Amino acid sequence: MRNEYITALLSHFTGLFLQAVAEREPSVMADLENCRCKLAPSVGFPSLEFSLANIFDALWRHAVRCRVALPDQSDWGKDFSEFCAQLMFSWPIEEFEAAGYRVKLVHKSNSYAKCMYKLLPT
Repeated sequence: MRNEYITALLSHFTGLFLQAVAEREPSVMADLENCRCKLAPSVGFPSLEFSLANIFDALWRHAVRCRVALPDQSDWGKDFSEFCAQLMFSWPIEEFEAAGYRVKLVHKSNSYAKCMYKLLPT
């Protein structure tokens, strides 16, 4: 069950969520700010610095608003671990590029939650 809804969440991330970031959708921008993801001002696509924990929180909020089939009660730790495992097993580079972005590791850590990444326009 967890595997299925996290797969749907990951699909939402590389689809509607990245599109909403690129279009600077106000609700997504608010979620990113509330979840402490750093948006860099830019003319074109916005660039974004984030930890996986923070982007996961912003993504979950957006997915709930978009009615992605997620459970009402979540075990954040297990859901986050599964999200990281699926995302990092093979970064969906093609999906990021199709949305006009690339991902760059900025700060490596032993903890998934503390690694920092940048989402940059291609």
